[in-house]
Amino acid sequence: MIEKFSTARAAQILDISTNTLKRWYKWYHSDDYQKPIGLKLPEPEISGNGTMFFTMEQIQELHKFQTELRLFIEVLWQSLMPHTNGGNVGLKS
Repeated sequence: MIEKFSTARAAQILDISTNTLKRWYKWYHSDDYQKPIGLKLPEPEISGNGTMFFTMEQIQELHKFQTELRLFIEVLWQSLMPHTNGGNVGLKS
């Protein structure tokens, strides 16, 4: 039998809040936002009360998503704020 981890346990393993994990899914499934190509969330098993359950393989996919999302945000931020030097505002390159 494959072990399943609840939303809270998966969030704990990823060192994020349960709200962050829920927001990722809300954002990902919303048609209001364009997502970066290749950024993918695994489909969890959802219980009757709405709790998401993940396998360890899915938690590893979530970790990959977390890493890629951070990189995407960093690149986006740098393109919007070209006058910064890696977050060191005012320093010469």
